Amino acid sequence: MMASMMSAGGTAAGGSAAALKGAAGIVWFKYSDLRLEDHEPLALAHRESAQVAHVFCIDDRWFGQTRRGTSKMSAARCRFLLESVADLRARLRERGSDLLVRRGHPEDVIPALAARLGGGSVAGVTLFAHTDVCSEEADVHAAVKSALAAASSAGRGGGAAVAVKEAWGNTLHDVADLPFDFPSGVPEIFTQFRKSVESKYSCKMRPPVPLPSPFRPVPTGTTQDDGEASAPGAIPTTEELGLGTAPERDARSVFPFNGGETAGLRRVQSYIWDEDRLREYKVTRNGLLGSGFSSKFSPWLALGCLSPRTIVKEIRKYETDRIANDSTYWLIFELLWRDFFRYSAVKNGNSIFHLGGPRRDTGRQRWLDDAGSLEAWKEGETGYPLIDANMRELKASGFMSNRGRQVVASFFTRDLQMDWRLGAEHFEEYLLDHDPASNWGNWNYVAGVGSDPREGRYFNIEKQAKTYDAEGAYMRHWLPELAALPTTALQTPGGITTMLRHMHAIPTSVYPDPIAPLKFSKAGGGRGGGRGGDGGRGGRGGGGRGGGGKRGGGGKGGNSGRKFKASRLQT
Repeated sequence: MMASMMSAGGTAAGGSAAALKGAAGIVWFKYSDLRLEDHEPLALAHRESAQVAHVFCIDDRWFGQTRRGTSKMSAARCRFLLESVADLRARLRERGSDLLVRRGHPEDVIPALAARLGGGSVAGVTLFAHTDVCSEEADVHAAVKSALAAASSAGRGGGAAVAVKEAWGNTLHDVADLPFDFPSGVPEIFTQFRKSVESKYSCKMRPPVPLPSPFRPVPTGTTQDDGEASAPGAIPTTEELGLGTAPERDARSVFPFNGGETAGLRRVQSYIWDEDRLREYKVTRNGLLGSGFSSKFSPWLALGCLSPRTIVKEIRKYETDRIANDSTYWLIFELLWRDFFRYSAVKNGNSIFHLGGPRRDTGRQRWLDDAGSLEAWKEGETGYPLIDANMRELKASGFMSNRGRQVVASFFTRDLQMDWRLGAEHFEEYLLDHDPASNWGNWNYVAGVGSDPREGRYFNIEKQAKTYDAEGAYMRHWLPELAALPTTALQTPGGITTMLRHMHAIPTSVYPDPIAPLKFSKAGGGRGGGRGGDGGRGGRGGGGRGGGGKRGGGGKGGNSGRKFKASRLQT
């Protein structure tokens, strides 16, 4: 991983010698950095090049199926991605530039584009890109570099070598600034990590990278519709990508998420400034209903439409102009969780996708793989109203609150004792804020297979319902068939008695009895599961401690290779 911009030949970026007159740059936008603000590769490309092309590759490997035949990406999640790409193109066009959209493998598309540019009168071609965190994305990045080197050796594109300059991005702290060796020295426990980076003497946060000024012109021919090789390229529909029609946005959703940097920046402005919600974030963040109980930044963070440093810049301004309190700190705290999962993913490699996780623990628990239980959990038909309301919200809206993610993941792994990777796959398919490090790191945490010894804590469903849905409003919102029942019946496992079913005409064909007894009955909450719905842990939603081809462990009970998700690729 490169912390600062370096060329493939090892020349440090930023010097005047790099600003070659007539040089062409290619900015490779990825799934995780669909923005203009705080984008170091973009800024450097326009500083060092006379003309700059911007390209985004839609990789069909993103849209395949898991071993169970389920989609890796729902149509609604894909719509959010395509909206983000369209917004990026619009923002570039506002600045006199454009975005080339290509459907294909980056290792094929980018060398072809470099050859096209290098075959002209330019002084040289340089590819500018962020590095990646998880193996599949990193493997594609490496494949692009290898293909460029092979093309140069073969004399294509005029025979000139294509330089590659890459940067770390999408976290609060650059890896070059961390107060420990990266990645080997990343602490195993979040608290240790947080204390280390928060020390005023150890780790400074860099300011967001300014927008390029000016934006360089696009290379000749790349915006003229004179053939597929040079046309900007149409953004495909979800139908054209084989995912079917994305459903209409559900009116019950807590927020009408629209993809793109423009919508993300608008949400930052609204949440922090216009609605003045930041001052009460720590108090309200565990809410379940409404648009204002949490920041909802995570979907835009997951796709890189928002940079976490841009958010912190606004928080610091808010603290100066209005108030600094526990709530303003706590949103940064959640962003630190997101950083922690990204750094840990680099350190732990593919183990985060294995059954035994980074702990490589396959003997403590026998994980189950029951199709009926899995389907009931996915569809919100478990017979436990708090679980079912959250799961229906996820499928209908692509979002679930921080609290909800913790509860449903605890139920899945502790009560149903299901293979936690099946839960991670489902979150990956539907969460708008899915990113691999946050999603799989969170599931490691709740399954008790990560590196933190405090992992695997249990969430008591009744206590959670009484604490966070005291009036039952959330459960009634997503389970209208139960709207007439007393709140205590919704909150208490097994509380929907035969008498209540007869009184309110709710046969089991309308709402089921519990699919399984609760394995644990101790009262109390505890932390576990994935945090989601904010800037913090998750965003693969991960926004929250967060929501592949090579991801996943072996079959049941082992870490034998990468078979579990043998077809998954997400960038």
